[in-house]
Amino acid sequence: MKAKNFTAAALIGIMLLTACSENTGTTKKPNNSSSSGLINNSTPDGNKNTANDSNGSGNSVSLDNAPGSGSVENNSGFKYKFDSELNGMVITAFEGEITSVIIPDTLGSPVVKLEDGAFAGLTDIKNITIPNSVIKMGDHVFDYCTGLTSVTIGSGLTEIGVSTFVNCMNLTSITIPSNITKIGDYAFNNCSSLANITIPDSVTEIGYDAFVHCESINATYKGTSYDYQHIEDLYKAINGL
Repeated sequence: MKAKNFTAAALIGIMLLTACSENTGTTKKPNNSSSSGLINNSTPDGNKNTANDSNGSGNSVSLDNAPGSGSVENNSGFKYKFDSELNGMVITAFEGEITSVIIPDTLGSPVVKLEDGAFAGLTDIKNITIPNSVIKMGDHVFDYCTGLTSVTIGSGLTEIGVSTFVNCMNLTSITIPSNITKIGDYAFNNCSSLANITIPDSVTEIGYDAFVHCESINATYKGTSYDYQHIEDLYKAINGL
């Protein structure tokens, strides 16, 4: 009799446990959810989107730095961006290691401008060639390029900007082409090694102290030579004063 009563009690207990488990069931979390319940929206490989730059060099650049929104760097160390107003590329900086720099005339689009201070402080550069495609230069482009000795300017420029070659103490040779009409303020300030220079007749405006601290200068303009002691006379002759 006791055995029958024990078996009945056990069956009742099993039935009660089964009912409780059905009423308190659990739900599994989605496989793509994090422990905080947020769904992971990243790409499957976790990599950033990239695109090739426009000059066909095959360099991979972040979309955030595509031309028009920031600077891109090519294999030669030139950093550049696209200028929609000028419809061409602007050199913004140079991080190469060569000493004789030939600025390219195209980087996907024509190179049309050198930005303010683009080469400033690069003391290892000795020679610079500016291509005919460049039509504008900012200020202080070659400021403190103390190793610079010679510059060749292309036929596209019409002005040498403010303080363009300031503190280029070893600059000895520069050819100013006949397309230049203006030399900006302090353009050659402290170019103490600059000696013989010919200023073409096309130059009709020269800025304040363009050749200040150029004690070695011997400038020729319209057939007349001016040393440093007579530099003010050169300014007057150019500016028509």
